[in-house]
Amino acid sequence: MPADDLRALLAATKDINDGFQTNVPPIPVDDCTGGVYFLRNKSKRIAAVFKPCDEEPYAPNHPKQFRRLAPAKTPSSGTEALNSDLICRCQQPESECRTKSSQSGIRVGIAPGDAAVREVAAYLLDRDRSAGVPTSVVATAAHAAFHVAPGSAASSTLVLKTGALQLYIPHKCTAEDIASSLFSPADVHAIAVLDIRLANQDRHGGNLLVIEQAKRVFKLVPIDHGACLPRVSEMEETSFEWLFWPQAKRAFSDNTRAYIASLSSWDEARMLCLALPPDHQLEEQAVLTLHVCTALLQVCALEWNMSANDIGALMCRRENVALEQQQTEQSVLEVLVAKAQADAARWEHQPEMPNRAAQEQRFRATVDCFKRHLNAYLSDRAA
Repeated sequence: MPADDLRALLAATKDINDGFQTNVPPIPVDDCTGGVYFLRNKSKRIAAVFKPCDEEPYAPNHPKQFRRLAPAKTPSSGTEALNSDLICRCQQPESECRTKSSQSGIRVGIAPGDAAVREVAAYLLDRDRSAGVPTSVVATAAHAAFHVAPGSAASSTLVLKTGALQLYIPHKCTAEDIASSLFSPADVHAIAVLDIRLANQDRHGGNLLVIEQAKRVFKLVPIDHGACLPRVSEMEETSFEWLFWPQAKRAFSDNTRAYIASLSSWDEARMLCLALPPDHQLEEQAVLTLHVCTALLQVCALEWNMSANDIGALMCRRENVALEQQQTEQSVLEVLVAKAQADAARWEHQPEMPNRAAQEQRFRATVDCFKRHLNAYLSDRAA
């Protein structure tokens, strides 16, 4: 983490704890699908946004309508009852109640409770703060205002919760409230590059904050990345608001192309493994999504001179009206990924190797197959 980000994070954590000490409670955010809280300082100014893992849609303590029918179980460790509600720290408990990663929550390909780690991964993958993702960490916090499902063993005690903590960015409005023509191509391209790499399943105008830097000079800040990096075979909900903006049809600048060329998903995967807490790692198939989508971006932008709009169109499904029913066809990306995985299946039968080495070799085989199919598709289309 850059030194400036670390200093800002430590200052915000101190401010939040000072707020807790002076009886300034978290504020639940109503217009979110999961449990989300504004954490404030003692002057009641918002310092950060906290999203507990166990309050995500379909997770055990979700405060809204997205709950599973099975009764919630309280973890035996890592969520111990506390004597005080005055705690917020940037670390994780020893264990956490997690849903199996093969399940999906409100977004296909992302398990309930796994959105928080994706919020943090998006920040870590935004190298050089290119797109401006706010500082985000896995943190723990406890306060009586946090939601616990009625009737659970923890409903009468204070519970330590783990989730994504993101520094709050003061802003004028969101991209829904202003004409998209006012945004700079550089901002739009930086966010598009990030979204393409992460296969963002939920990029809309409401999660692009707008800062007015000067008279009619606006800066975009992307937030809400819990719907990024779905499992590689479940990218069907990929959605980009910027796909419809004129800036996305413009060619990438030389600086952006150089940035794209410098990306290494292999180095980034190793970085994520070290930077994320041991019990909040991305599942293998989400890491493969990063590899595949980085390859897609580099091949399309650098070898075929495609725009963000061109690349995004390969990733998003198109609605097709047929037989009096609205259906959706698989995206080009989904089709190519399926072909690549079928071709690379032979790697599953290779001699035994250390787990990490075997995983990387399987992934490299899949990515190589994907690039071959992608180039063949683009060549056929250009013919």
